[in-house]
Amino acid sequence: MSMDKAEVDRLYDSVLAPKIAELEGLRLQLRRSITRAVILVITPFLLFWFGGLVEIVLPAGFGFLASGLGILLVFAAVIFVGFRDLIPGVTSYLNYRQRFKHEVVSEIFKIVCPTATYDPDQGVPEALFDEPGLFNTRGSFKSDDRVRGKIGATPFEAAEVQRQYSTGGRNRTTYVVFKGLFFHIDFNKTVRGTTVVEPESAPSYRVGDRDGLSPVLR
Repeated sequence: MSMDKAEVDRLYDSVLAPKIAELEGLRLQLRRSITRAVILVITPFLLFWFGGLVEIVLPAGFGFLASGLGILLVFAAVIFVGFRDLIPGVTSYLNYRQRFKHEVVSEIFKIVCPTATYDPDQGVPEALFDEPGLFNTRGSFKSDDRVRGKIGATPFEAAEVQRQYSTGGRNRTTYVVFKGLFFHIDFNKTVRGTTVVEPESAPSYRVGDRDGLSPVLR
């Protein structure tokens, strides 16, 4: 399916523009909440941090009031901001993210690839990601933003995937095995043997088991 510029513009004006405008209002509201929360917390924190300067102008024996008042205001501000801005802000952010995916990204997929289905809350199964043996199977697995469809008569699916693991101990290190877009395409062909194509510089913590495979000279 091909679309000319006029048709794309018409779909944008009629479908995407109203949704984006509504979400933009939600984004601005979220930004104001974050700014207000930062100001409310930073102000008493600065009073506590620079309490020594305040003590200079207070009578002898009353210097502790500046530090005590600063600590009290910091705790009060954190509690106040938590209930008034932080919790609603996190909720608004999650709502914004979900609505953007469902209302904007899904519509873009309908325009660009009408034969495919987009599900932002689903991903590829971990077993499907591990089956080719391309990557290390160690660590946590996360996948979402799945797209399923056909290219001609060839079915495919793609999704965002992230796998990583951390080493224990004092010098804790996190290794990102894979983070990006993973494609699975069914060519409906029978292949005997296993061939893996990877860069020579691929770090060992990323690649999967290569036992039984022999390097092919270029």
